Amino acid sequence: MKQKSLNQEERALLHTLAGFMLGGALSSVYVNVFIWKQVESFAVVVGYNVVVFTALVLMMILSGYWLRSYSARTLVKLGLLLVVVFYLGLMLLGESAVDWLVVLGLFSGTGTGLFWAGYNLHQYVESNREGREYYFGLQQSVYQTATVLGPLVGGVVIWLMNWWFASEYIGYLVVFGLSAVCFLYALAYVWEFARLSAVSYSLAVVKQRLLQSGPFRLILGQQALTGFYDVSVHTIMGIIGFVLLGSELALGGYRFSVGLLGVIMGYVGARYGTHGNQVKMALVGSVGLMVGTMLFGLWPTLGGLVLYGVGAGLGALIWVVTSAQYFGVLDLDKSKWQEKYEYLIARDIALGVARVMSYLLLWGLFSLYESELVYRGWLMLVAFSPLVVWALVRRVHAGLQG
Repeated sequence: MKQKSLNQEERALLHTLAGFMLGGALSSVYVNVFIWKQVESFAVVVGYNVVVFTALVLMMILSGYWLRSYSARTLVKLGLLLVVVFYLGLMLLGESAVDWLVVLGLFSGTGTGLFWAGYNLHQYVESNREGREYYFGLQQSVYQTATVLGPLVGGVVIWLMNWWFASEYIGYLVVFGLSAVCFLYALAYVWEFARLSAVSYSLAVVKQRLLQSGPFRLILGQQALTGFYDVSVHTIMGIIGFVLLGSELALGGYRFSVGLLGVIMGYVGARYGTHGNQVKMALVGSVGLMVGTMLFGLWPTLGGLVLYGVGAGLGALIWVVTSAQYFGVLDLDKSKWQEKYEYLIARDIALGVARVMSYLLLWGLFSLYESELVYRGWLMLVAFSPLVVWALVRRVHAGLQG
């Protein structure tokens, strides 16, 4: 029988995720807009993100060595503290923060990398393998709920504070402080995590995982294609959305609407997501993302923005399925969880390196041509990634069923 309730560990995981995601959703898009408003350069914004995601991938790779002696819970705690320092640094530096983007990016990337390295291990070990569609459906709903509330609240606060104090930036600083509070909320629940340590870890084994054949190679393909698509599109759509809509308040309202559709899709995935209909759910999500992204690349107007939003909301369905499949493939290896950490790191490398590569390519293009044609062409290029992810979902599904 499928699980339709959460155990204590899963509830703690979701509370921690809620705080982490809400803290990020409150301000992540506005960090990029904050930088953009001061420099009006895609190259600078993308370059900052190169630093963030490079540090993130490095922390993922190194985390296995630390988990030989320290618990995954400690990595999560340290990661959250570093992210708090990042947001407090933004708040205290204010407009001078653009002179410290490399240092701030290192804090953000290092903290985020440590958080996910520890959190992903807890998520695999402590989630119920018989009901992962249910858990990940709720997880996607938590993610999308934060996506709904965070940008809306952040946009309202920025608009209100800027208007009240007749300032262009003070609202941003307030929001960065609120994000720090959310990450502290997440930190409070980490003490309920079990102590997981003494993992088996070797870079040679990680390399084997990256090169091995079978279902896990398909999972790595899913993750690489996702990484090539997700963060670069998020950055572009955040800045262009702000330019088209004209204010932080309007941008927050737009992202609220997109996130609301994503919440609905997350609940659909939680309630109706079974092994039998994974492929159909993923197809709806992938086609929605592909069509929405492509239409905005062709038609970068308010109408195109609306169509992209519909596609992005439907896209929540494919992320529910890929998350469940990822851990389902790990379950095929009957080794103890301490001997599976290389799988997690191989997945994070595939995802993270693809993100860094996408940002590096964008940075090079924007450094040469700071033009609308660059982001439009990029959106047209990556629009097909979700559909290829669906093709891999189909193959993994067939392998798991067999």
